[in-house]
Amino acid sequence: MGHQSELATPHNSDDESGDAFTDGDFGDSDDEHIIERNDNIKASHIPINETKNEDIHKMNGATNGFSKNADFEEQPRHIVRSVSEAHSSDVENPNIHLSDLRRDSHGDQSPSIVGILGDQQNHAEQRLAARRAARAEAREIRMRELERQQREQEDHADKAYDMYAGKTETVGRRDRTRLAALSPASSVLSPRRSSEDSVDDLFSMKDLRHELKEVEEKFRKAMILNAQLDNDKAALGYQLELLKDRIEELHEEYAQLQREHREKCSSLERVKREFESVSRELSAARDAVRARDCAAAAAGFAFVEAAALDAAPSSAGQAVGAVPPLALVSHHAEQLLNDAGEGTLDVRLQNLLSSKQSLESEVRKLKLQLNEERAARQNGVANHHDQEYENELEAARKGLSEAKGRAARAEAEAALNAAHVARLEAQLARLRARQDHQDEHEEQLKQERRKLQREVRTHTHTV
Repeated sequence: MGHQSELATPHNSDDESGDAFTDGDFGDSDDEHIIERNDNIKASHIPINETKNEDIHKMNGATNGFSKNADFEEQPRHIVRSVSEAHSSDVENPNIHLSDLRRDSHGDQSPSIVGILGDQQNHAEQRLAARRAARAEAREIRMRELERQQREQEDHADKAYDMYAGKTETVGRRDRTRLAALSPASSVLSPRRSSEDSVDDLFSMKDLRHELKEVEEKFRKAMILNAQLDNDKAALGYQLELLKDRIEELHEEYAQLQREHREKCSSLERVKREFESVSRELSAARDAVRARDCAAAAAGFAFVEAAALDAAPSSAGQAVGAVPPLALVSHHAEQLLNDAGEGTLDVRLQNLLSSKQSLESEVRKLKLQLNEERAARQNGVANHHDQEYENELEAARKGLSEAKGRAARAEAEAALNAAHVARLEAQLARLRARQDHQDEHEEQLKQERRKLQREVRTHTHTV
Protein backbone atom coordinates (compact mmCIF):
# COMPACT_ATOMS: atom_id res chain seq x y z
CA MET A 1 0.00 0.00 0.00
CA GLY A 2 2.88 2.35 0.65
CA HIS A 3 4.56 1.76 -2.71
CA GLN A 4 4.42 4.73 -5.08
CA SER A 5 4.71 2.66 -8.25
CA GLU A 6 1.42 0.89 -7.56
CA LEU A 7 -0.47 4.04 -6.62
CA ALA A 8 0.81 6.21 -9.47
CA THR A 9 -1.47 6.55 -12.46
CA PRO A 10 -0.29 5.65 -15.98
CA HIS A 11 1.07 8.25 -18.31
CA ASN A 12 -2.15 8.22 -20.33
CA SER A 13 -3.82 10.44 -17.75
CA ASP A 14 -6.22 11.90 -20.29
CA ASP A 15 -7.92 8.52 -20.72
CA GLU A 16 -7.62 7.48 -17.05
CA SER A 17 -9.07 10.77 -15.84
CA GLY A 18 -12.24 9.97 -17.74
CA ASP A 19 -12.69 6.48 -16.18
CA ALA A 20 -15.43 7.87 -13.92
CA PHE A 21 -17.42 8.60 -17.08
CA THR A 22 -18.65 6.31 -19.80
CA ASP A 23 -17.88 6.48 -23.47
CA GLY A 24 -21.34 7.82 -24.12
CA ASP A 25 -20.65 10.96 -22.05
CA PHE A 26 -17.89 12.09 -24.32
CA GLY A 27 -19.02 10.75 -27.68
CA ASP A 28 -16.80 8.94 -30.10
CA SER A 29 -14.31 11.69 -30.81
CA ASP A 30 -12.08 11.41 -33.85
CA ASP A 31 -8.96 11.09 -31.77
CA GLU A 32 -5.94 10.10 -33.87
CA HIS A 33 -3.85 8.97 -30.91
CA ILE A 34 -3.01 5.27 -30.93
CA ILE A 35 -2.70 4.13 -27.31
CA GLU A 36 -0.24 1.31 -26.71
CA ARG A 37 -0.53 -1.09 -23.85
CA ASN A 38 2.14 -0.91 -21.14
CA ASP A 39 2.38 -4.14 -19.16
CA ASN A 40 4.54 -2.56 -16.45
CA ILE A 41 1.69 -0.18 -15.40
CA LYS A 42 -1.16 -1.65 -13.40
CA ALA A 43 -4.66 -0.19 -13.72
CA SER A 44 -8.19 -0.71 -12.43
CA HIS A 45 -11.67 -0.08 -13.78
CA ILE A 46 -13.06 1.00 -10.38
CA PRO A 47 -13.16 4.82 -10.14
CA ILE A 48 -10.90 6.45 -7.59
CA ASN A 49 -13.79 8.09 -5.72
CA GLU A 50 -15.57 4.75 -5.13
CA THR A 51 -12.30 3.12 -4.06
CA LYS A 52 -11.58 5.80 -1.49
CA ASN A 53 -15.15 5.64 -0.15
CA GLU A 54 -14.82 1.88 0.33
CA ASP A 55 -11.52 2.44 2.18
CA ILE A 56 -13.23 5.00 4.45
CA HIS A 57 -16.02 2.54 5.32
CA LYS A 58 -13.46 -0.15 6.07
CA MET A 59 -11.38 2.12 8.31
CA ASN A 60 -14.43 3.42 10.22
CA GLY A 61 -14.99 -0.10 11.55
CA ALA A 62 -11.39 -0.70 12.60
CA THR A 63 -10.34 -0.44 16.29
CA ASN A 64 -6.60 -0.28 15.94
CA GLY A 65 -5.36 1.47 12.76
CA PHE A 66 -2.63 3.95 13.60
CA SER A 67 -0.09 2.51 11.21
CA LYS A 68 -2.76 2.01 8.57
CA ASN A 69 -3.78 5.65 8.90
CA ALA A 70 -0.18 6.68 8.49
CA ASP A 71 0.00 4.67 5.30
CA PHE A 72 -3.16 6.28 3.94
CA GLU A 73 -1.94 9.76 4.77
CA GLU A 74 0.86 9.30 2.29
CA GLN A 75 -1.49 8.17 -0.46
CA PRO A 76 -2.87 11.61 -1.56
CA ARG A 77 0.63 12.86 -2.15
CA HIS A 78 1.33 9.90 -4.47
CA ILE A 79 -1.92 10.47 -6.34
CA VAL A 80 -1.29 14.21 -6.73
CA ARG A 81 2.20 13.47 -8.00
CA SER A 82 0.85 10.93 -10.49
CA VAL A 83 -1.82 13.41 -11.63
CA SER A 84 0.81 16.07 -12.26
CA GLU A 85 2.95 13.59 -14.21
CA ALA A 86 -0.08 12.51 -16.24
CA HIS A 87 -1.03 16.08 -17.09
CA SER A 88 2.54 16.86 -18.10
CA SER A 89 2.45 13.92 -20.47
CA ASP A 90 -0.88 15.18 -21.86
CA VAL A 91 0.62 18.59 -22.50
CA GLU A 92 3.46 17.05 -24.48
CA ASN A 93 1.26 14.77 -26.60
CA PRO A 94 -0.61 17.49 -28.62
CA ASN A 95 2.68 18.91 -29.90
CA ILE A 96 3.64 15.47 -31.21
CA HIS A 97 0.25 15.03 -32.90
CA LEU A 98 0.41 18.54 -34.34
CA SER A 99 3.84 17.83 -35.84
CA ASP A 100 2.50 14.57 -37.33
CA LEU A 101 -0.43 16.44 -38.82
CA ARG A 102 1.87 19.08 -40.27
CA ARG A 103 4.02 16.40 -41.84
CA ASP A 104 0.89 14.85 -43.32
CA SER A 105 -0.29 18.24 -44.58
CA HIS A 106 3.15 18.99 -46.11
CA GLY A 107 3.16 15.59 -47.70
CA ASP A 108 -0.27 16.26 -49.19
CA GLN A 109 1.04 19.40 -50.94
CA SER A 110 2.04 17.33 -53.95
CA PRO A 111 0.88 18.19 -57.50
CA SER A 112 -2.80 18.96 -57.19
CA ILE A 113 -4.62 16.41 -59.35
CA VAL A 114 -8.24 15.58 -58.72
CA GLY A 115 -7.69 11.81 -58.81
CA ILE A 116 -4.79 11.90 -56.40
CA LEU A 117 -6.73 14.12 -54.01
CA GLY A 118 -9.64 11.66 -54.01
CA ASP A 119 -7.31 8.74 -53.26
CA GLN A 120 -5.68 10.67 -50.45
CA GLN A 121 -9.05 11.51 -48.94
CA ASN A 122 -10.15 7.84 -49.03
CA HIS A 123 -6.86 6.77 -47.51
CA ALA A 124 -7.25 9.36 -44.73
CA GLU A 125 -10.77 8.12 -43.93
CA GLN A 126 -9.58 4.51 -43.73
CA ARG A 127 -6.68 5.51 -41.51
CA LEU A 128 -9.04 7.45 -39.22
CA ALA A 129 -11.38 4.46 -38.91
CA ALA A 130 -8.43 2.20 -38.04
CA ARG A 131 -7.31 4.64 -35.37
CA ARG A 132 -10.78 4.74 -33.86
CA ALA A 133 -10.89 0.95 -33.67
CA ALA A 134 -7.43 0.86 -32.09
CA ARG A 135 -8.49 3.48 -29.57
CA ALA A 136 -11.58 1.46 -28.57
CA GLU A 137 -9.49 -1.69 -28.16
CA ALA A 138 -6.91 0.20 -26.10
CA ARG A 139 -9.71 1.56 -23.90
CA GLU A 140 -10.97 -1.96 -23.15
CA ILE A 141 -7.45 -3.15 -22.32
CA ARG A 142 -6.90 -0.16 -20.07
CA MET A 143 -10.16 -0.81 -18.18
CA ARG A 144 -9.14 -4.41 -17.49
CA GLU A 145 -5.72 -3.26 -16.31
CA LEU A 146 -7.30 -0.70 -13.98
CA GLU A 147 -9.56 -3.36 -12.47
CA ARG A 148 -6.63 -5.66 -11.84
CA GLN A 149 -4.56 -2.87 -10.31
CA GLN A 150 -7.41 -1.88 -7.97
CA ARG A 151 -7.83 -5.46 -6.79
CA GLU A 152 -4.10 -5.76 -6.14
CA GLN A 153 -4.08 -2.46 -4.22
CA GLU A 154 -6.94 -3.60 -2.00
CA ASP A 155 -5.31 -6.98 -1.34
CA HIS A 156 -2.00 -5.35 -0.54
CA ALA A 157 -3.64 -2.83 1.82
CA ASP A 158 -5.53 -5.59 3.68
CA LYS A 159 -2.40 -7.70 4.05
CA ALA A 160 -0.33 -4.77 5.31
CA TYR A 161 -2.98 -3.82 7.87
CA ASP A 162 -3.36 -7.41 9.11
CA MET A 163 0.40 -7.82 9.44
CA TYR A 164 0.78 -4.55 11.35
CA ALA A 165 -2.15 -5.29 13.69
CA GLY A 166 -0.84 -8.79 14.47
CA LYS A 167 2.65 -7.44 15.09
CA THR A 168 1.45 -4.79 17.59
CA GLU A 169 -0.64 -7.30 19.52
CA THR A 170 2.30 -9.76 19.74
CA VAL A 171 4.70 -7.05 20.93
CA GLY A 172 2.26 -5.84 23.63
CA ARG A 173 1.72 -9.37 24.89
CA ARG A 174 5.47 -10.05 25.05
CA ASP A 175 6.11 -6.79 26.94
CA ARG A 176 3.52 -7.57 29.57
CA THR A 177 4.91 -11.09 30.03
CA ARG A 178 8.48 -9.80 30.32
CA LEU A 179 7.51 -7.18 32.93
CA ALA A 180 5.63 -9.73 34.97
CA ALA A 181 8.59 -12.13 34.92
CA LEU A 182 11.17 -9.46 35.85
CA SER A 183 9.17 -8.07 38.76
CA PRO A 184 10.92 -9.32 42.03
CA ALA A 185 7.89 -8.97 44.23
CA SER A 186 5.28 -9.83 41.78
CA SER A 187 4.03 -12.75 43.76
CA VAL A 188 4.00 -10.79 47.04
CA LEU A 189 2.65 -7.48 45.77
CA SER A 190 0.28 -8.83 43.18
CA PRO A 191 -2.88 -8.53 45.30
CA ARG A 192 -2.02 -4.98 46.28
CA ARG A 193 -0.96 -3.83 42.81
CA SER A 194 -3.70 -5.50 40.90
CA SER A 195 -6.02 -2.59 41.57
CA GLU A 196 -3.34 -0.06 40.60
CA ASP A 197 -2.56 -1.98 37.39
CA SER A 198 -6.23 -2.10 36.50
CA VAL A 199 -6.54 1.67 37.04
CA ASP A 200 -3.41 2.30 34.94
CA ASP A 201 -4.64 -0.01 32.23
CA LEU A 202 -7.99 1.79 32.24
CA PHE A 203 -6.33 5.21 31.85
CA SER A 204 -3.99 3.87 29.16
CA MET A 205 -6.93 2.38 27.25
CA LYS A 206 -8.80 5.67 27.45
CA ASP A 207 -5.76 7.53 26.18
CA LEU A 208 -5.30 5.05 23.39
CA ARG A 209 -8.97 5.31 22.42
CA HIS A 210 -8.79 9.09 22.48
CA GLU A 211 -5.69 9.04 20.31
CA LEU A 212 -7.33 6.49 18.03
CA LYS A 213 -10.35 8.76 17.59
CA GLU A 214 -8.10 11.73 16.80
CA VAL A 215 -6.17 9.69 14.27
CA GLU A 216 -9.39 8.41 12.72
CA GLU A 217 -10.69 11.97 12.49
CA LYS A 218 -7.49 13.07 10.77
CA PHE A 219 -7.74 10.11 8.45
CA ARG A 220 -11.35 10.97 7.55
CA LYS A 221 -10.37 14.56 6.78
CA ALA A 222 -7.46 13.35 4.65
CA MET A 223 -9.71 10.94 2.76
CA ILE A 224 -12.33 13.66 2.20
CA LEU A 225 -9.61 15.92 0.84
CA ASN A 226 -8.39 13.05 -1.33
CA ALA A 227 -11.91 12.49 -2.68
CA GLN A 228 -12.22 16.18 -3.50
CA LEU A 229 -8.91 16.06 -5.34
CA ASP A 230 -10.13 13.00 -7.24
CA ASN A 231 -13.32 14.83 -8.23
CA ASP A 232 -11.26 17.81 -9.40
CA LYS A 233 -9.05 15.43 -11.35
CA ALA A 234 -12.08 13.84 -13.03
CA ALA A 235 -13.51 17.27 -13.93
CA LEU A 236 -10.17 18.38 -15.36
CA GLY A 237 -9.95 15.13 -17.32
CA TYR A 238 -13.40 15.77 -18.77
CA GLN A 239 -12.37 19.30 -19.78
CA LEU A 240 -9.19 17.88 -21.28
CA GLU A 241 -11.20 15.44 -23.39
CA LEU A 242 -13.42 18.28 -24.61
CA LEU A 243 -10.39 20.37 -25.52
CA LYS A 244 -8.84 17.42 -27.37
CA ASP A 245 -12.04 16.89 -29.34
CA ARG A 246 -12.10 20.59 -30.20
CA ILE A 247 -8.45 20.48 -31.30
CA GLU A 248 -9.20 17.45 -33.47
CA GLU A 249 -12.14 19.24 -35.09
CA LEU A 250 -9.98 22.30 -35.74
CA HIS A 251 -7.30 20.09 -37.32
CA GLU A 252 -9.89 18.47 -39.60
CA GLU A 253 -11.30 21.88 -40.58
CA TYR A 254 -7.79 23.13 -41.26
CA ALA A 255 -7.03 20.12 -43.47
CA GLN A 256 -10.32 20.61 -45.35
CA LEU A 257 -9.53 24.30 -45.89
CA GLN A 258 -6.08 23.38 -47.15
CA ARG A 259 -7.56 20.93 -49.67
CA GLU A 260 -10.07 23.53 -50.85
CA HIS A 261 -7.31 26.12 -51.08
CA ARG A 262 -5.18 23.79 -53.20
CA GLU A 263 -8.14 23.06 -55.49
CA LYS A 264 -8.89 26.77 -55.87
CA CYS A 265 -5.24 27.51 -56.60
CA SER A 266 -5.11 24.77 -59.23
CA SER A 267 -8.30 26.04 -60.90
CA LEU A 268 -6.94 29.59 -60.78
CA GLU A 269 -3.69 28.51 -62.42
CA ARG A 270 -5.63 26.65 -65.13
CA VAL A 271 -7.81 29.68 -65.85
CA LYS A 272 -4.73 31.90 -65.94
CA ARG A 273 -3.11 29.63 -68.52
CA GLU A 274 -6.27 29.66 -70.63
CA PHE A 275 -6.47 33.45 -70.37
CA GLU A 276 -2.84 33.82 -71.43
CA SER A 277 -3.35 31.53 -74.42
CA VAL A 278 -6.48 33.42 -75.52
CA SER A 279 -4.65 36.74 -75.08
CA ARG A 280 -1.82 35.50 -77.27
CA GLU A 281 -4.30 34.38 -79.93
CA LEU A 282 -6.07 37.75 -79.80
CA SER A 283 -2.83 39.69 -80.16
CA ALA A 284 -1.79 37.46 -83.07
CA ALA A 285 -5.17 38.04 -84.79
CA ARG A 286 -4.87 41.79 -84.31
CA ASP A 287 -1.37 41.77 -85.78
CA ALA A 288 -2.59 39.75 -88.77
CA VAL A 289 -5.50 42.15 -89.42
CA ARG A 290 -3.18 45.14 -89.11
CA ALA A 291 -0.67 43.60 -91.55
CA ARG A 292 -3.45 42.78 -94.02
CA ASP A 293 -4.84 46.33 -93.92
CA CYS A 294 -1.35 47.78 -94.41
CA ALA A 295 -0.70 45.54 -97.41
CA ALA A 296 -4.06 46.44 -99.00
CA ALA A 297 -3.46 50.16 -98.44
CA ALA A 298 0.00 49.92 -99.99
CA ALA A 299 -1.53 48.27 -103.09
CA GLY A 300 -4.22 50.96 -103.39
CA PHE A 301 -7.12 48.85 -102.13
CA ALA A 302 -9.19 48.58 -98.99
CA PHE A 303 -11.21 45.80 -97.36
CA VAL A 304 -14.92 46.21 -96.88
CA GLU A 305 -17.58 43.76 -95.76
CA ALA A 306 -19.56 42.14 -98.52
CA ALA A 307 -22.80 41.88 -96.49
CA ALA A 308 -24.66 44.25 -94.23
CA LEU A 309 -24.23 43.92 -90.48
CA ASP A 310 -26.88 41.63 -89.02
CA ALA A 311 -28.42 41.89 -85.62
CA ALA A 312 -26.31 41.39 -82.50
CA PRO A 313 -25.23 37.76 -82.03
CA SER A 314 -27.07 35.76 -79.42
CA SER A 315 -23.95 34.54 -77.68
CA ALA A 316 -20.25 35.23 -77.54
CA GLY A 317 -19.49 31.82 -79.03
CA GLN A 318 -21.45 32.59 -82.19
CA ALA A 319 -19.80 36.02 -82.48
CA VAL A 320 -16.36 34.48 -82.16
CA GLY A 321 -17.01 31.60 -84.56
CA ALA A 322 -18.69 33.63 -87.35
CA VAL A 323 -16.41 34.80 -90.22
CA PRO A 324 -18.02 37.53 -92.38
CA PRO A 325 -17.13 37.76 -96.09
CA LEU A 326 -14.82 40.60 -97.14
CA ALA A 327 -14.31 42.38 -100.44
CA LEU A 328 -11.31 44.28 -101.79
CA VAL A 329 -12.24 47.64 -103.40
CA SER A 330 -10.31 50.59 -104.75
CA HIS A 331 -9.85 53.85 -102.99
CA HIS A 332 -12.24 55.57 -105.47
CA ALA A 333 -15.07 53.23 -104.45
CA GLU A 334 -14.24 53.81 -100.84
CA GLN A 335 -14.37 57.56 -101.52
CA LEU A 336 -17.82 57.20 -103.07
CA LEU A 337 -19.03 55.32 -100.01
CA ASN A 338 -17.61 58.03 -97.83
CA ASP A 339 -19.31 60.74 -99.95
CA ALA A 340 -22.62 58.93 -99.53
CA GLY A 341 -22.77 60.18 -95.94
CA GLU A 342 -22.38 58.90 -92.45
CA GLY A 343 -24.02 55.78 -91.15
CA THR A 344 -24.07 52.12 -91.87
CA LEU A 345 -23.57 50.49 -95.20
CA ASP A 346 -27.32 50.23 -95.80
CA VAL A 347 -27.77 53.97 -95.27
CA ARG A 348 -24.99 54.79 -97.69
CA LEU A 349 -26.44 52.47 -100.34
CA GLN A 350 -29.86 54.07 -99.90
CA ASN A 351 -28.29 57.49 -100.47
CA LEU A 352 -26.58 56.30 -103.66
CA LEU A 353 -29.83 54.70 -104.87
CA SER A 354 -31.83 57.87 -104.27
CA SER A 355 -29.26 59.95 -106.18
CA LYS A 356 -29.45 57.47 -109.07
CA GLN A 357 -33.25 57.64 -109.15
CA SER A 358 -33.15 61.44 -109.21
CA LEU A 359 -30.75 61.34 -112.17
CA GLU A 360 -32.99 58.87 -114.02
CA SER A 361 -36.04 61.06 -113.48
CA GLU A 362 -34.10 64.02 -114.85
CA VAL A 363 -33.10 61.97 -117.92
CA ARG A 364 -36.75 61.06 -118.54
CA LYS A 365 -37.75 64.70 -118.37
CA LEU A 366 -35.06 65.64 -120.87
CA LYS A 367 -36.23 62.87 -123.20
CA LEU A 368 -39.78 64.19 -123.08
CA GLN A 369 -38.58 67.67 -123.91
CA LEU A 370 -36.55 66.29 -126.80
CA ASN A 371 -39.53 64.46 -128.20
CA GLU A 372 -41.63 67.58 -127.97
CA GLU A 373 -39.01 69.61 -129.82
CA ARG A 374 -38.79 67.01 -132.57
CA ALA A 375 -42.55 66.99 -133.00
CA ALA A 376 -42.62 70.77 -133.22
CA ARG A 377 -39.95 70.82 -135.89
CA GLN A 378 -41.78 68.26 -137.96
CA ASN A 379 -44.95 70.36 -137.85
CA GLY A 380 -43.11 73.50 -138.99
CA VAL A 381 -43.49 75.31 -135.72
CA ALA A 382 -39.75 75.48 -135.08
CA ASN A 383 -38.35 78.97 -134.84
CA HIS A 384 -35.03 80.55 -134.69
CA HIS A 385 -34.33 78.89 -131.38
CA ASP A 386 -33.89 75.45 -132.98
CA GLN A 387 -30.18 75.76 -133.18
CA GLU A 388 -29.93 76.60 -129.52
CA TYR A 389 -32.20 73.73 -128.63
CA GLU A 390 -30.12 71.35 -130.66
CA ASN A 391 -27.00 72.47 -128.87
CA GLU A 392 -28.66 72.12 -125.52
CA LEU A 393 -30.00 68.72 -126.52
CA GLU A 394 -26.56 67.49 -127.50
CA ALA A 395 -25.14 68.77 -124.26
CA ALA A 396 -27.95 67.05 -122.38
CA ARG A 397 -27.32 63.81 -124.22
CA LYS A 398 -23.66 63.92 -123.41
CA GLY A 399 -24.40 64.73 -119.79
CA LEU A 400 -26.95 61.93 -119.67
CA SER A 401 -24.55 59.38 -121.11
CA GLU A 402 -21.86 60.48 -118.72
CA ALA A 403 -24.30 60.36 -115.83
CA LYS A 404 -25.43 56.88 -116.82
CA GLY A 405 -21.83 55.70 -116.99
CA ARG A 406 -21.04 57.23 -113.63
CA ALA A 407 -24.22 55.77 -112.17
CA ALA A 408 -23.40 52.28 -113.48
CA ARG A 409 -19.87 52.44 -112.20
CA ALA A 410 -21.03 53.85 -108.89
CA GLU A 411 -23.66 51.16 -108.58
CA ALA A 412 -21.13 48.38 -109.23
CA GLU A 413 -18.60 49.86 -106.89
CA ALA A 414 -21.33 50.49 -104.33
CA ALA A 415 -22.34 46.84 -104.45
CA LEU A 416 -18.77 45.71 -103.98
CA ASN A 417 -18.14 48.28 -101.31
CA ALA A 418 -21.35 47.33 -99.56
CA ALA A 419 -20.26 43.69 -99.45
CA HIS A 420 -16.80 44.56 -98.17
CA VAL A 421 -18.11 47.04 -95.63
CA ALA A 422 -20.58 44.48 -94.32
CA ARG A 423 -17.83 41.90 -93.92
CA LEU A 424 -15.52 44.37 -92.17
CA GLU A 425 -18.24 45.58 -89.83
CA ALA A 426 -19.20 42.01 -88.96
CA GLN A 427 -15.57 41.13 -88.30
CA LEU A 428 -15.13 44.27 -86.21
CA ALA A 429 -18.24 43.47 -84.20
CA ARG A 430 -17.03 39.91 -83.70
CA LEU A 431 -13.64 41.11 -82.50
CA ARG A 432 -15.25 43.65 -80.19
CA ALA A 433 -17.57 41.02 -78.73
CA ARG A 434 -14.65 38.68 -78.24
CA GLN A 435 -12.65 41.44 -76.56
CA ASP A 436 -15.57 42.27 -74.27
CA HIS A 437 -15.91 38.60 -73.37
CA GLN A 438 -12.21 38.39 -72.58
CA ASP A 439 -12.42 41.54 -70.46
CA GLU A 440 -15.35 40.13 -68.49
CA HIS A 441 -13.53 36.84 -68.00
CA GLU A 442 -10.44 38.69 -66.83
CA GLU A 443 -12.50 40.71 -64.35
CA GLN A 444 -14.07 37.51 -62.98
CA LEU A 445 -10.62 35.99 -62.55
CA LYS A 446 -9.42 39.06 -60.69
CA GLN A 447 -12.43 38.94 -58.37
CA GLU A 448 -11.87 35.22 -57.73
CA ARG A 449 -8.21 35.84 -56.98
CA ARG A 450 -9.04 38.63 -54.53
CA LYS A 451 -11.62 36.41 -52.85
CA LEU A 452 -9.12 33.58 -52.48
CA GLN A 453 -6.53 35.97 -51.06
CA ARG A 454 -9.04 37.23 -48.49
CA GLU A 455 -9.95 33.66 -47.51
CA VAL A 456 -6.28 32.75 -47.13
CA ARG A 457 -5.59 35.82 -44.99
CA THR A 458 -8.66 35.16 -42.82
CA HIS A 459 -7.71 31.51 -42.37
CA THR A 460 -4.11 32.47 -41.52
CA HIS A 461 -5.24 34.95 -38.85
CA THR A 462 -7.68 32.37 -37.43
CA VAL A 463 -4.98 29.68 -37.16
